[in-house]
Amino acid sequence: MKHTLLKTGRKAFMIVLAVTLALSTCVTACGVGKSGSGSAPGSKWIDSDIIGAISPDDNFREQDDFAAAANKEDILTEGKELGIQSIVNNVLKRKRALIDDTSYRNEGMDELRKYVELAEDSDNRDQQGVEPLRKYLESIEAISDLDSLYAYICDPEKNPLGYGAVIVDKVMRSVVDPTNYITFLRNGKLSLRDQANNYFTMGSDIIEAKMTVDDKVTYVLDRLGYSPADIKRILNENYAMEKIMAGNVTTLTMNDYRDLSYSRSDLKEAAGNYPLLDYLDAWGFEENERYLMSVGYVRQLDQMCSAANVNKFKSYLIVAYILACAPYLDGDTLATIMKLNVPRSEFGTKRYEKKVEEQTTDDPDEQNHKKDTLIFDQYVHSSSILTAYLNKAYVDKYFDESSRDRLQKMTEKIIETYHDIFNNEDWLSDEGKAACIEKLDEIKIHVISPDDDDLELFGMNIVPASEGGSFLDAEMEVCKTNLRKNGKLSSMPFDRGRWDPYEIDMSTTETNAFYSVQYNAIYILAGIIDDITYHEGMPDEELYGALGAVIGHEITHGFDADGVKFDKEGLEGQWMPEEDSMAFSDKDNKVASFYSTLVPYPGASLYSGTRVSHEATADMGGMRVTLKIAEGIPNFDYDKYFRSFARFFATRSSQEEEEERFDSDPHPLAFYRVNVACAQFDEFYRTYNVQPGDGMYIDEEKRIAVW
Repeated sequence: MKHTLLKTGRKAFMIVLAVTLALSTCVTACGVGKSGSGSAPGSKWIDSDIIGAISPDDNFREQDDFAAAANKEDILTEGKELGIQSIVNNVLKRKRALIDDTSYRNEGMDELRKYVELAEDSDNRDQQGVEPLRKYLESIEAISDLDSLYAYICDPEKNPLGYGAVIVDKVMRSVVDPTNYITFLRNGKLSLRDQANNYFTMGSDIIEAKMTVDDKVTYVLDRLGYSPADIKRILNENYAMEKIMAGNVTTLTMNDYRDLSYSRSDLKEAAGNYPLLDYLDAWGFEENERYLMSVGYVRQLDQMCSAANVNKFKSYLIVAYILACAPYLDGDTLATIMKLNVPRSEFGTKRYEKKVEEQTTDDPDEQNHKKDTLIFDQYVHSSSILTAYLNKAYVDKYFDESSRDRLQKMTEKIIETYHDIFNNEDWLSDEGKAACIEKLDEIKIHVISPDDDDLELFGMNIVPASEGGSFLDAEMEVCKTNLRKNGKLSSMPFDRGRWDPYEIDMSTTETNAFYSVQYNAIYILAGIIDDITYHEGMPDEELYGALGAVIGHEITHGFDADGVKFDKEGLEGQWMPEEDSMAFSDKDNKVASFYSTLVPYPGASLYSGTRVSHEATADMGGMRVTLKIAEGIPNFDYDKYFRSFARFFATRSSQEEEEERFDSDPHPLAFYRVNVACAQFDEFYRTYNVQPGDGMYIDEEKRIAVW
């Protein structure tokens, strides 16, 4: 579990990929207005995040609505990129520059450039059509009996995705022996949303999902020359095999993670004739001694993969490969797959047509931006190896030791200042204060650079288009090397002080910073470093108002409702005294209750305060610790500090985007993150002479800062 500054994931790619095919999911803004009037907290604030919410004629006072007043000029400046999104865009431009600058060379960047070239060569992809997939399906079609099925499963060249009745899911820190890794094995992937229960309780949504799978597979196999009868047989046999597998799936609980650790000999005995160890050894797991798996499922492998089921398993593999490989084929396949992903109830409607119309563009800059987002956020991001080499090049080119040193020292200062905060919290017991400080002192600090001195390609060898290579073949190389990398990782000792350069979720070119409860570590990623967060010579006020508050925010997560579940070593266990946990819970409930009274825009319901309380508490914690540091800086310019904080969160959102965040994001809306945090602290009131009756004024007894 990691706590992040903002909601993350690959959603941005999905939007951009759809945009690339004129099938995006964005809509235009609707009408907006103020959230209300009167003296209640937030009643004089406007949701300035929403496009069109403010106009040049609006006059906002810092005392009434700081977010709107501080960011109005930037929001209304046409073409000006704002806040976090400006950083995201700049990181993307720097990645593209690294690909284009061939003077920067190493073996990984050479492979990355070949990969990107194949991805971008639409003419070559269109000329090849679906043919690159044929050889992978022919290897499956060549299976004739149980022995050849088992041989296929254990052959990385024929089966580069590593598919089978059991697959490697991930390698992670062992909860049984925290000094080592454990390999998590799972059932083979299932086409119906990868959920076993969908094969036994098939509602209308799953029926539609099945129709989508049918259409995708039919499209590809038809183009490959399969007859309608064979296509129907393959689909029927696939679902029959998947239902057999689904019927033996057991969902693992956290207790299972502690208890279900098996040795190689345990797996060999449970698997019977199924070549589970041979499969693992083929991918480099021969030195890994501990595995996590539902042994009940493993004991059924002989029965599931019997001679009678060989044809069913062949069809299962065919369908699995088609669904995985289709995005790496030609433009027609990609467009068809994305079109089929649109819900049938929406396709062809005026709303859908409007989406398509809104996302078409003739602007070359916009087209390049969408293309680069697709390339880096989806395609390159699928490879832990290529991402590691890209990250290394990014850090080498754009950062120096002085930047790392200043940010390292700032983070150390923030941690040191939390000593004072914990020691002076009157709601913490002496035992609770000591426990917080003990955990605080064990936080590992990771700034900008992963531990990437010993990167390797794990045998990656991408064949360029000039030598007959295809983008699909390149992606298969990526998949093979990802599995080989996991094989090597599984045999290494676990070190929470090491920043794994291959860990995709910790990629330093992501625009984020985060705290990991399982590692008790703070990560300041290179992708969040930009002019508005850090630059050489940046005044302390701006540095602490933006990046300093972010770091403080993340460290706060080590001591919130999730952080108290993991100790100083990142192991699950209650370390905070019960009375202090209850006191924290009371304060967290106060934060939730405050947010539950807010209505951000006309037509919105009340906020789900319990969903956003942890992140809201962290926002206030980040401001609390940096303001504490400011007390020791002579002539500190608080106006510059607060404006830097607001500028970082400045954004423009469509009405629909804002509604989606309001409904699902664990972070408060951006304008609330600014106004609620600022309104908790006396420094803000003194800086802007905020008085009772002003929109930013909250009675002292009603303020909600936990720390």
